[in-house]
Formats: sequence, structure tokens, C-alpha cells
Amino acid sequence: MEGVVASIDPEDLREEIIELGKLADQARSLEEREIETKLNKLMEVITEGGIFQDEKMKLLIFTEHKATSSWKRMGPATSGS
Repeated sequence: MEGVVASIDPEDLREEIIELGKLADQARSLEEREIETKLNKLMEVITEGGIFQDEKMKLLIFTEHKATSSWKRMGPATSGS
């Protein structure tokens, strides 16, 4: 284990853990922005395609992302369009 970490000093390890936590938070933030950008583009394409012009039209989107699934009920009234 000593070869894996930069130091075995408890204080250094605490600082390293804090730094890793900050990096993980930044990574999550970037991932959320990327998903949001993709959702905005999807909404733009769907709107431009006239999907929301027909009130009876239904659209089914399969996703593995939590953010997309929370967006699933969005339509013209909630999309800001």
C-alpha cells in the first residue's frame, strides 16, 4: 500500500482525500453540464421537428441518466418553448 499513496503521514493523507473530493465534485459538475447540454439540444431538435405541435403526439425516450428521466414529462408548457 505504501507504493500506492504519496505519503503515509496522516495529515498528508487527509489533505490528499480533501483534494480528491474536490476533484470528484468537479467531475460531477462537468458531467451534469454535459447532460444538460445534451438535453437542451434534444429539446431543440424535438421542437424544431414539430413534435410538440400535435397535442396527441407522444414521445418515448429511453435513457440511463437520472437527469434525463426527470425531464421525461417535459413538453411545450414546461420546456420554456
